[in-house]
Amino acid sequence: MKNNLLSASILGVGLVVSSLIVANGAFAQTEPSGIQFPVAELGNCKDKNACKTYCDDVSHADVCLAFAEKNNLMSKGEIDTAKKFMKAGAKGPGGCTGKEACQAYCDDIKNIDACIAFAEKTGILPPSELAEAKQVQAAIAKGVKPPACRGKKECDAYCEDSSHMKECIAFGEAAGFLQGKELEDARKMITAINNGATPPPCKGREACEVYCSEPDHMEACMTFAQAAGFMTPEEAQNSGKMLAALKKGVKPPACRGKEACDAYCSEPAHADECIQFAEAAGFMSAKEAEMAKRTGGKGPGGCTGKDACEAFCGNPDNQDACINFAKENGMISEEEAGRMQEGQQERSMPFGQKIEPGQIPPEGYPRPEGQFTPGTYPNQSSFEGQRPPEGQFIPGTYPNQPPPPPGEGTAGSAYQQYPQQYQQQYQEQYQQQYQQQYQQQYQEQYQQQYQQTQPIPGVETVIPSVSPEINSAGIPSEPTFFSPPPIESTAPQSSNFNLKSSLGAVASFFGGLF
Repeated sequence: MKNNLLSASILGVGLVVSSLIVANGAFAQTEPSGIQFPVAELGNCKDKNACKTYCDDVSHADVCLAFAEKNNLMSKGEIDTAKKFMKAGAKGPGGCTGKEACQAYCDDIKNIDACIAFAEKTGILPPSELAEAKQVQAAIAKGVKPPACRGKKECDAYCEDSSHMKECIAFGEAAGFLQGKELEDARKMITAINNGATPPPCKGREACEVYCSEPDHMEACMTFAQAAGFMTPEEAQNSGKMLAALKKGVKPPACRGKEACDAYCSEPAHADECIQFAEAAGFMSAKEAEMAKRTGGKGPGGCTGKDACEAFCGNPDNQDACINFAKENGMISEEEAGRMQEGQQERSMPFGQKIEPGQIPPEGYPRPEGQFTPGTYPNQSSFEGQRPPEGQFIPGTYPNQPPPPPGEGTAGSAYQQYPQQYQQQYQEQYQQQYQQQYQQQYQEQYQQQYQQTQPIPGVETVIPSVSPEINSAGIPSEPTFFSPPPIESTAPQSSNFNLKSSLGAVASFFGGLF
């Protein structure tokens, strides 16, 4: 709740009284600096107390106001309010004069109507504060009992006491100050208190943020936030890990918020501190922590953070550095590093490129099952239709020609005596059908091998393209696939140390409540 909301019985008047007497603003609230006594403008008053007495006289209000404005003893807002009061005859509600008299009059809950009417008539309260005062007035008119306190400061202190929170929140709800999520959170807090949970002893949002960010206070703040249900499931899980680390005696990094912890933990001087807490809290495994200490929390090329390291290793020019980094830090074996470096040297084919008709698969690529060996035709039965049609000519003759003389031409020499033109046509048809059959089988195996080289999640796989070449045996070469190791920054991620996200529910709630 806002600071003046729970001062329900005096809200409308406590704000009025602060500007009733100019002299009190000029001399009672601050120690004048640069003022030479005696002050001629103020009846030659010899000191602060004498000047206050002089300005307590309402007949001197105009002179005192002018002096305060000239010497910057009051803010512009205070001066404007005081001028409005002077226009009202320099008398407050109920005819009170002087700060103490008006304060006493308006502290009495029975006088709230008169005090709010005076504030509305003179305009000395801003519209928002006047509306709040009227909410208090309406709640009291309905019979809602206000907190047992008098005066703004007294009510602030009263309602910040956890033993009085239930009473103050009930009045805040009845008066309409607490609504929606704020009311829901207030009820959660009351339930937690009723169940024995103790709220942190801080007052106001800023104070609670500072209090709950101190390592010595984190356990108390997190315990209460969990009991009251102020945290999301993820925040509760992370805070549980942090509590476990705190109970081990490991303190979190000396930073607050994501950006601050990003900067803090990226500095070499703080790396051990951040890594130690991350491991103790379970945000890092022992192996990850060991590597982070060894590398100083940085990846290849000095990259920090997942995105930066992925971008670095995604650049082909940096792949040697990434492979060497992974090998040196035990992420891959010597054998794996060697295979990767060999594959990197191969010419590449971008993923997804298809083997177009007539294109020969890359050198070294395994032949499709059942492929012919050099010097043989593949599965000649599939080319049965390419033989000369039966009955068009007899072996040893050209089509539509008379048969040869008796005894000439044998069945064994039939294909040898095919005309050169027909043999060439047959060979072209065979090559065309072979290309189609082989390309289909090659493409299927290429896709199958690619599926087996899917990248590790979060790491971009680089597949060098391969140039289609044929070796001396006429066999397509096998392409080499290269996938760099998953390299990331070994520095603890700042989200692990975002204390504000884990404790913000507590600090924000207490800040908004009072």
